[in-house]
Amino acid sequence: MFDRRIAGVTIRVQQWMESLVPGHALAEGVETLYGLLLAKRTAFAPGGVASAGFSRSQQVLCRFKLDLCERIEYGLNDSHPYQRMGALLVVGWLSGIVSQAEIAYLGQYDHCVRRTLPSSPQQLAHLMTMLLTAEEMDFLRKKLAKLEMVSSTSMSSFLDALDGAVLRSLRTRRPTR
Repeated sequence: MFDRRIAGVTIRVQQWMESLVPGHALAEGVETLYGLLLAKRTAFAPGGVASAGFSRSQQVLCRFKLDLCERIEYGLNDSHPYQRMGALLVVGWLSGIVSQAEIAYLGQYDHCVRRTLPSSPQQLAHLMTMLLTAEEMDFLRKKLAKLEMVSSTSMSSFLDALDGAVLRSLRTRRPTR
C-alpha cells in the first residue's frame, strides 16, 4: 500500500512538471530547483538535499572542484531513482501539489522522507544556501525567481527566505580596496 501511495504522489508531481511548457520561465525555474535538489556532492561543496537525504548507500565523492552548474548537471545525470523521487516530493511540496498531510503520511513509513524534508520552506532555503558562495546564491536566486509564478504559500515562503539569504551574503561580502 505504501509503495503505491508514494509512487502515486511522485507520479502526480512528475506529470505536472512534464505538463509545463518547455523553455517557459516556470519550466526553467522548476528544472533548476529539481537539479539543485539533486546536485552532486564534491570534496569542495555539499550535495543537494535530495541527493544526500534520499541516498540509501554511501555516495562516491567527486574529487573535482565543480561550479554550481556543473554539480547540478552531474547530479541530474548521476542520481538514483530514489533520489529523484525525493526531489520530486520536495518540488511537489513547495509547489502545493503534495500536501503537508501527504508528507506527514509518507514520513510515517519512510525514514528518508521523515529525516530529510525540513519542517518549513524557510528551513529548506537555509539548508540549500548555507554552504553556497555569494556568487552561487545570487545566480541561484535569479534562476529560481521564475518560480514566483507558482501560487503556493510554501513556494512564496521558500523564495522569501532565499532572498533573505542572498541579501545577507551580499551584505557581508566587503569590497576590496
